[in-house]
Amino acid sequence: MDRLLTCVATLVVLAVAFLACPENAGAEQARPPWLSDEVVAAAVAIELDTEQLPAFRTSAGEFLNRYGEEVRRLIRRNEPDLQIHIDRKREKLARDMDERMAAFMSDEQLIRYQDYRKALLEALSRR
Repeated sequence: MDRLLTCVATLVVLAVAFLACPENAGAEQARPPWLSDEVVAAAVAIELDTEQLPAFRTSAGEFLNRYGEEVRRLIRRNEPDLQIHIDRKREKLARDMDERMAAFMSDEQLIRYQDYRKALLEALSRR
């Protein structure tokens, strides 16, 4: 029963993410990187239960919010070697996210989380 609830919750999250995306020919380009097909598929593959989903959303959301704030701050400061600073900040914030995720995921989920992390960071670095 718990597995069924997890599947239903995952489908609801995916449906909301899908409905929030533009429905045009360039929809993949218009979507934010964290809603790319690869990132969403990797998140679903973690197989979080209904109790873990809020913690996952909070942790990933905090990472994305802080990352966006830091990128804007670096741009405003007109940092030399901007891309290097952005890459370092992204990795630092990702390590912080890793610690938060490890607090509530099983060892098996953490292995699948690494695929999510990789997909997310790759999607963000393409931007």
